[in-house]
Amino acid sequence: MRSTFITLLSLLALVLSMQVSFAETDQGYYIEAGVKYQAGDYKGAIELYTKAIELNPELAVAYNNRAAAEVRLQRYEAALKDYDKAIEIAPDFIGAYFGRGLTKILMFDEEKGCIDLYKSRELGHPDSKSPIKKFCKEPESETK
Repeated sequence: MRSTFITLLSLLALVLSMQVSFAETDQGYYIEAGVKYQAGDYKGAIELYTKAIELNPELAVAYNNRAAAEVRLQRYEAALKDYDKAIEIAPDFIGAYFGRGLTKILMFDEEKGCIDLYKSRELGHPDSKSPIKKFCKEPESETK
């Protein structure tokens, strides 16, 4: 009985140490940030995405998701910088083109926003059709 109890305590200590060490990784911060974002805590999400980026400056998805949180707080300039960085790291990141396009439209720059939306459509973004139809004039070659 005593050895079972000690084994359980050892196992618990191992699990807890793994959780702490995972939480302090770029992926741990990234996952925790996603939970905060889903809960509507955009400032908390931004802080955690920033920690993930500090640990892994090449984590394009963290820049993209931090940008989405910035948009929710109407910090459009900060969001654009993060979308730009995500695209710099991962040039075919369709979500970053889509988000950047919508952000530019929110900033009343529909022409540049539509360029990004067209790029997201070209890369296969499944939701690009609706905002393109609403905000963009299709090029002549696209309408024929």
